[in-house]
This record gives sequence, C-alpha cells and structure tokens, in this order.
Amino acid sequence: MSSRVEAEFPPLSFFGASVIATTVVSFALSSFAVSLRIWARRLRKASILVSEDILCYLALLCQLAVSVNYICLAVIGGFGYHIAQLQPLQVRRLYKIIFVFNLIWPLPMGFIKLSIARLFQHIFITRKFQIAGYIVIGLSTCWIIQTVLIGILICQPVERNWNPEAPGSCGDHHAALASVAGVNVLTDLMLLLLPIKPLMTLQITRRQKITLATIFSGGFITVIITIVRLCLVYTINFADMSYVPQRTIYMAIWQPAIGMMVACGPLLKPIMDRVGSTLNGQLSASSLSSMQPQGSRQFSIFAAKRFRRRWPDASLLVSSSSDHTADSEQQSRPEFGNKYGNHQCICSPGAAIPDFNSGIVGFPNEECIMVTSQVTVAISEQGVDYRLESHPPISEKWKLDV
Repeated sequence: MSSRVEAEFPPLSFFGASVIATTVVSFALSSFAVSLRIWARRLRKASILVSEDILCYLALLCQLAVSVNYICLAVIGGFGYHIAQLQPLQVRRLYKIIFVFNLIWPLPMGFIKLSIARLFQHIFITRKFQIAGYIVIGLSTCWIIQTVLIGILICQPVERNWNPEAPGSCGDHHAALASVAGVNVLTDLMLLLLPIKPLMTLQITRRQKITLATIFSGGFITVIITIVRLCLVYTINFADMSYVPQRTIYMAIWQPAIGMMVACGPLLKPIMDRVGSTLNGQLSASSLSSMQPQGSRQFSIFAAKRFRRRWPDASLLVSSSSDHTADSEQQSRPEFGNKYGNHQCICSPGAAIPDFNSGIVGFPNEECIMVTSQVTVAISEQGVDYRLESHPPISEKWKLDV
C-alpha cells in the first residue's frame, strides 16, 4: 500500500479524474435533453412551465448539485485513495461530502419519476389512469423521503456520519442501501407498466403501438442499472468509502442522465418532424398524432404518406375564407398537400366540404378534423379526443379513429 498522503488536499487520482470527466459528460447530456424539450415546446407554441416541465427543471438543478458533489469527492475528498492513506482531517472532509451526497442524490431521479408520471397523466386522461398515476407519484415521493431520512438517521448522533471517532453507533449500511434500491426498482417498474394497457387499447396501427411502447420503455435501462447496483451493494466496503468500486460510481453518475433522456424523449417529435422535413426539402407539418398548426404550411412527405396509408381514398382540404371563391368541383377534390390558406381540414372519404364563410364546420356523421389556431390532444377510453379552438369558435368535439 502506498504511503500516507501528506498534502492538505490529496492529489487528483486517475479514478478521480475519470469521475470528473464522466460527471461532466453526464450533466451535459441531461442539459442537452432539457434544451431539446424546451425547443420542442416552443415549436408547438406550448407553455414551458407545465408541471412535468417544472419537475424536469428541478431534476436538472438537483443533478447539477450532485455533479458538484462528485467533483468535490474527486478534487478534495481523496476519491481513489484508501482510507488508510488519508489523514484524519481528510477522512472527516470526505465523509462530510458523502453525507451531503446521501441527502441529495435521490432528488434528480425522484423528480424525473414525478415528471414522467405527470406526463402520462396529461396524455391518458381516464379516471383509472389518473388514480394509478397519483399512486406512482405518491410512492416516488415516499422513496425520496425514505432515502433522505436513511442518509440522516443511519448514524446516531448525526455527527458520527463524518466523524468515526464520535461516540454512538451506525446502522447496517448494506441493508439500508438494499432497501432504497429495492423501492427504486419497484417505482421504476410501476412507471414502465403504467402506460402499457392504455397503449394496447388505442385504436392505432401495430407499428404506431410498437413505436410508442419503445419510447415509453426506455426506462428499462435505468431499471437494469438499479438492479445491477442492488447486486453490487454488498461489495461496498463502508470502512473504505474513498475506494468505492468504480462500476458502482459510474452507474450512479449515468443513471440521472439516462432518466432525463427518457423523460424528454416522448416530447421531441416536433424537432424530429422539422429535421425530417428539412432533409426532404419541405416545410414541417404536424402529423395526426400531434396536430399543432403554425399558420399556413404544407404537409411533410412523411405525414402525407401516413395519411394516405390510413385512408387511401380520403381528401385533404386546405382552405380559408379568402379562397372560398374557388368553384365547387375544385374544392371537392383539391390536390393533396396544396396550400391555400390558414385553415386545414382532414376528411375521410365522403365527408362534406365545410363552408368557411358561414363558419359552419361541424361534421356530426363524418370523420373530419378542422385545424385552425389551436388543437389540444388527449387520449380517452373512446379514442383520440381533439379539443379544438378556432376563429370562429368551434364548440364541437370530434373523435377520430387513428
């Protein structure tokens, strides 16, 4: 074993340097995911301060605090050295940093879980799903509280957390970490299973179901990491915390970044649409799964193909009051994807053509959607429910089998 470190602050070890590099990359990826989330909201002209977004921002701030803690462990805490190589002052400094870490490390993952649960509640609006979502939110909140309390109360008095020579005793650290990891796995699995039934009952194509399931199941990565960490708990020597197994530290660093990408991934479709339309030389437009008009635009080639596959004989009518002088024959079968004005209407075969001048746009017996200033999409037990706001106002609701 090497000799005792004589400097006030231990020199940076190779393990400490790798922890710093991994921490910086992990936080950068999380920041990038949140930036894309905000951009996607802006593209939809939607608020960036809804509950799930605020929880995501809180998770990022907490991850910043945890990242600073990792860097402190590496720079001034003696990470990579054995406890026997450190001076008593350095040991107390190390354990003080670890004590703070135990209080803040569950916050990023906890807020990410809450953000995902709130996102699901806004997508699936049935009463049963809302109740299930609140159960997951309650259990995730309990997990955060459990983890913080264990970090505070595992040693009595509290000073013994950072001063091994203080009178008192500590509980079983291995059992405490195992219980935290077990509840963590439980809440992750509940989040993964939460949207499965609503997705399977949606009246959409199998390809669309697989795509949505893949997006929502990205959290399996965090579950696998948590399970592996649970298996590695008993390899940790709590008497030599400055020399923790490297795999455990790296997985703990990456877990919030992966969770953040999972939380932001389902909201990035507007960016994907824009990138796709740019690559194809066309302006982006929303598809049926996320219709959010932004003035007069052409449909992207991807949206056009999806619409044609769903309704091969259907027509896409794009018109406005200023273009209503066109003859009836031209209106009844406009060229697919042409741009005439600010109002967009998608109709199934045989649907009546709306009279934009009179403001009569209801289709009580047909499958049509009028797209104007704002479309709010929610999923109910009966299908996809589009609540429309337009000028002139539309008071009807249309349900579309997509």
